[in-house]
Amino acid sequence: MRLNSVLLVLLCLVCGCENSFNSDVPSYPVNFELDIVGMYPHFIPENGFPQTMTFTEKRYVYDAIGFSGLLVWINMEGKYCAADLCCPHCLSRSTRVEAGPYDMYAVCPKCGEQYELTTRWAMPTKIAGNQPLRSYEVTVYPTGKILIRN
Repeated sequence: MRLNSVLLVLLCLVCGCENSFNSDVPSYPVNFELDIVGMYPHFIPENGFPQTMTFTEKRYVYDAIGFSGLLVWINMEGKYCAADLCCPHCLSRSTRVEAGPYDMYAVCPKCGEQYELTTRWAMPTKIAGNQPLRSYEVTVYPTGKILIRN
């Protein structure tokens, strides 16, 4: 486990300036808004790390949630991050990675791969995967709304 953490830190340092990683997960539209102030007041960095939420269904007709759904988390820096729920190793639209509301890892129930949610990228921590979860752009507005899109 310690070696995995060291390798993850080194990978983040080498790739830290990149905006995205290549992913085998198909690119599907993402357009999803979270009203933190109005609908999710508990989902704020001040409540402590880690925090996660998953969305597997559209809430509104204009929502787009990617290939398998959305995983949204607050990383160790207190930043909002988002990724697709599809494991890039399994590429199954119906088998989604799972994370509880206070988990540091998202886990694929099919292959067992764990994705660390402490940084911007949901990096794999086991041998099964070689790609992070497909990540999405997150914009936080002063009004307390968050827009997730690709």
